[in-house]
Amino acid sequence: VQIFTRNAAREGARFGAGIAAGTQKSAQGNLFATFAEGIWSGQLSATYERSAGFSAIDNPKNFSYNPDLDGFRRVGMSAGISARIAPQISATIRVLHNDLNTQYDGSATFDDRTLTKQSAVQATLDVRGTQLRLGHAEDDSRFDSEFPGAFRTRTSEASVQHNFALNPNWSLLGAAEWRGERVATSESFAQNQRNTASALASLNGKLGAANLQATARIDDSAQFNTRLNGGVGVIVPVAASLQF
Repeated sequence: VQIFTRNAAREGARFGAGIAAGTQKSAQGNLFATFAEGIWSGQLSATYERSAGFSAIDNPKNFSYNPDLDGFRRVGMSAGISARIAPQISATIRVLHNDLNTQYDGSATFDDRTLTKQSAVQATLDVRGTQLRLGHAEDDSRFDSEFPGAFRTRTSEASVQHNFALNPNWSLLGAAEWRGERVATSESFAQNQRNTASALASLNGKLGAANLQATARIDDSAQFNTRLNGGVGVIVPVAASLQF
């Protein structure tokens, strides 16, 4: 899991590092830096972690049983930079990359492993309550095994959303999204690409002490056709003096 942290909260730069160790020859190390100067702020982090692990299958009667240790190694980095262009206008760009080597039991004699490279970039623009977002992610996985294979996935997306303040107690969130997915693989799929266009409306507010929410969403998928979903929720607080 890779997490983008919040932007630096105060002027100047901060640096840090951490290390950890545990059983199964597990180890982790990370470095990070954040800065804020004028309209600019950002962060950069790098992580390395590994573990010798244990055998993924412990049943000798299993066809794929192999008594070797099945560990993993991950090298990751993330970076982000933001600019507060005006009091109600900001822009952010974030990138991440992970390099993962994971062992598993796929046959009795082979040191099976999955080699994965993941990359993503996202750009966001906030203008007076309207958020525009563009993103692209790539996932390349190769199975080094007696039964080799490979998957190459590409995902692109664009979205816009705005929160309308109807009155002090009620607001309406409107959003539209487009998502394009492509996959190239050593396996045979009936469909290796799809586009999905979506729209969302969510009404949120208070009625007395209760919080209400009503949501409707429509998705038009090239693979699954058009689907409409909705929901209504109510949250009613209990007495403040009630204790458990």
